[in-house]
Amino acid sequence: MTKMMSQLLIERANGLAAEIRTRGAEIDRGSKLPDDIVRKFVDLGLVSVLVPRRFGGAELGLQTACDIVRIVAAADQASAWVLGFYIGHNWIHCQFPEQGQLEIFASGSSPCSAGVLAPTLKLKAVEGGYRVSGRNGWNSGSPHAQWIMGSGFVEGDAARGPVSFIVPASQVSLVDTWDVQAMRATGSWDVVFDDVFIPTHRTVGSVDLMGGSTPGSALHENPFYARPLILVTFPYSLAPFVGALRGAADEYVRGTRTRMTTNDGRPVTGKPTAHMRAGRGEVRARIAEGRLADMIRQAAAPESQTMDVTGRLAFKALSADLTDFCKDAVTDLVLGSGASAFRTDSMMQRMFRNVNMISTHAFFDTDASLEGYGRVLLGLESNTPV
Repeated sequence: MTKMMSQLLIERANGLAAEIRTRGAEIDRGSKLPDDIVRKFVDLGLVSVLVPRRFGGAELGLQTACDIVRIVAAADQASAWVLGFYIGHNWIHCQFPEQGQLEIFASGSSPCSAGVLAPTLKLKAVEGGYRVSGRNGWNSGSPHAQWIMGSGFVEGDAARGPVSFIVPASQVSLVDTWDVQAMRATGSWDVVFDDVFIPTHRTVGSVDLMGGSTPGSALHENPFYARPLILVTFPYSLAPFVGALRGAADEYVRGTRTRMTTNDGRPVTGKPTAHMRAGRGEVRARIAEGRLADMIRQAAAPESQTMDVTGRLAFKALSADLTDFCKDAVTDLVLGSGASAFRTDSMMQRMFRNVNMISTHAFFDTDASLEGYGRVLLGLESNTPV
């Protein structure tokens, strides 16, 4: 049954990806995804891949989730980025206390949430929970979200450590500040919290979240819900990079088969450099897919449930390096596609812009990730939160 459901969802993702590919220029023009695309994410059952069966979800695991995101990313990385967050955040929802989970999944098995877990906000302890005011940027998928997550330190209680939380989207204000040159459709708008009350049952200690020992994780028999945060969030965040590389490699081959040289009008397929670039693109796409599959297997391994800080730093460093690998490979394919690849209606230029922008995400800061891991390898204290 599980295998059949996985195959069904992957078939649906392939069908949706074909539509997204034909609508790439339209999608790229907005500061959020088209409403009907997000509705299809939900109606096709893609958002509920990681939702426990207890709440009506498919509970299929990371491999299927990442396969779905990769398929969509081969058509459009911005669409896949939002879909990946909607899928993956449903795993994060399962880390909150039981009452919080019951509220989040009360309306169905496919709630969509946005938010950031960097502790940038200030929380004030009050009876029954906290109050929060402030503003967060970079909330991908927020225009269509029913829930908004955030994180911050409690005023006067620094020793407590950061607290992550979730509130209904109806209790915050959204500001469309998303005026960018790439990843335009992600709807990464600002969120304004104006003295919003957060009940304790919709909070979780960020340190517990990082280590995989949250109140919510103990509610589910499936050990997948008791993994350290990084082992789940990084794979579904990497899938858009790997999928984009696959899309660029395939698009390079399609375009080169019919492309003619400007100077003499001869087919580009006669050029050895085109042969090498096509081969290099395919090989790199397969390498990236293999590396992501290895990381997914590592995240699912029983011993990963108790992965220590050094292991998590290694996982983060591998993740950052994979994003660099995909970015460089996509760029190489685009630069070998001629000036026409930069026409507005070209899929290649969208891939070029998107992958280069999203590789600057704080998740994937290569220098910081490699420094943090290197410090531990050299016997020094880690300076990178994982």
